[in-house]
Amino acid sequence: MEARQKQAAVAAVLFLFLAAGPAALSRPNLSSSAGQAGTQAGAQTGTICVHYLGHASFMFEFDNGVTLLADYGRSRSYGLDSPIYGIGDFRPDILLYTHTHHEDHAGGIAPKNIPTVIKGPDMLQFKGIRLRPVPTYEQSLETFDNYSYIISYKGINILFFGDPQALIANVAKPEVRSSVQADYAGTFDLLLLPIGHIEDIVPAAAEFLALFQAQRVVPMHYWSPQERVNFLSILRGKVETERKPYVFEAPGGPRLCLDPPRGGIDSIRVISLEPAVYAPRRRP
Repeated sequence: MEARQKQAAVAAVLFLFLAAGPAALSRPNLSSSAGQAGTQAGAQTGTICVHYLGHASFMFEFDNGVTLLADYGRSRSYGLDSPIYGIGDFRPDILLYTHTHHEDHAGGIAPKNIPTVIKGPDMLQFKGIRLRPVPTYEQSLETFDNYSYIISYKGINILFFGDPQALIANVAKPEVRSSVQADYAGTFDLLLLPIGHIEDIVPAAAEFLALFQAQRVVPMHYWSPQERVNFLSILRGKVETERKPYVFEAPGGPRLCLDPPRGGIDSIRVISLEPAVYAPRRRP
């Protein structure tokens, strides 16, 4: 499809609305209580494929040919050991930012002339893909300051978190647990879960994971490889002491592909993706 046709098609089905309008303002106050090229094109396919670029940045590929680049931030932000790898001269169809006030989520140099840019409260319905924003709390429980996105396509649901660190840090509070389970209700085929912050939230992130019905989880947004090691160690301990149904996988690369789910959730696959440069798959 030519760029002009693509832009026209997007304009016909793109619905932008402000989730921070009156309905959002009525939300309760919760505070009251490496570097190698990725998998070669065509080597692994699925209905949705996810390529981990590093930190909180991913490239999503849909089997209808659409590509989405999410939270393309600055590599090694704030001088910390959390690289984000490049995408070469590839130009995705959609650029998504959960928020733009932190460089680790929005400080990368994205390609120019991307047809559709989604920021914050924007919603998208395009070619069977639906992006639904959910207000998310990072700095405090009093006011939301970023968004997470539920990405739905052909019966697959992915929860791509923005910065939920205030929720994670306060996961022991009953009102926080109830709110999270209400806001993120349902079953997810993939949960992309932040586990790092300016303070150590790794143990709390392991507790936070238990609030979700998810078939797979990929830990991300960690500031050093050791944070992921610690997170996995805590989950392995929960398998032994609490009989948690975690199964651990390390594919050895940046790519994970999903097909529509079959059956229920018997176990939760904890998948460690290794960030790498993006190599686009061949399209028919």
